Amino acid sequence: MSSFLSHRRKAFLGAGIKEGLVAWYDLEEASGTRSDAHTNGLDLTENGTIGSATGKVGDAADKTASGTDSLYHADDALFDITGDMTIAGWINFSSSDDHFAIFSKWLGTGNQRSYILYKPSGLRTIRFFASSDGSTTDLTLESGDRAFDTWHFVTLKFVAGGTSTLYINNSSVDTGTAPSSIHSGSSRMELISFNSGAISTRSGLLDSVAIWNRALDASEITTLYNSGSGVSYSDL
Repeated sequence: MSSFLSHRRKAFLGAGIKEGLVAWYDLEEASGTRSDAHTNGLDLTENGTIGSATGKVGDAADKTASGTDSLYHADDALFDITGDMTIAGWINFSSSDDHFAIFSKWLGTGNQRSYILYKPSGLRTIRFFASSDGSTTDLTLESGDRAFDTWHFVTLKFVAGGTSTLYINNSSVDTGTAPSSIHSGSSRMELISFNSGAISTRSGLLDSVAIWNRALDASEITTLYNSGSGVSYSDL
C-alpha cells in the first residue's frame, strides 16, 4: 500500500480509537509469545500449544480440542479495569463443546471473578459476565445462537452503573444495567482458556483481540468492524 493510501486508510479509521487502549493482539505469530502491538508491552505467554491459521485479518491463534492450552498474561494493574471498558475481537468456533474465552480475568475460586467474555460450554452463544465483589455475577449479557465455522466480530461495551451492550457484527444483541464497578482481582488474564488453564478442551480461532479502559462509541465500533473486513493495529 502506498504511503498516501496508508495515510488515507488511517484517517478513515480514526486515530482517536487508540485513546484508552490497554492492549491489542493481532495474533499473527505462529507459536510462542503473542505480542501486544500497543505500547504497554502486555505480551501473552503460550500455555501448552496454540497454533496459527488463516484469520480474519492476516493470521489467527488456532486452538485444537486436545488440551487446556491458552494464552495468558500475569495479573497486571492495567487489566484491573473497574469502570468503563470495551473488549473487541473476532472469534470462529467449530463446535459447541466446552468453554472458549475471548478475554478473561475470571477465576472461579477464591473470590477472583472480575470479567469474562466467552463462548459457554455446550452452547453456540457468546456471553459476558461481570462481578462487583469477586463472587457474585452482577451482569450477564448473551448473544443467542451463532453459526459454527463462521467469523463473528464480538464487542462488549461496559458502562459502569449504566447500560452495557453486547454487539455481534456491529449490531446490538443484548443490553443490561451494569454494576457501578468491577472487582479488581488477582487472577491472570487469559485468552482461549480461562480459570488459569483449567477449562477449554475445544477448538476455535481468535483474531485481532483488544481491550480499552473506556466505552467506545457506536461509530468507533463500526470502524473496527470495517464492513466485516476487520482491522489490524497498524490500520489505527
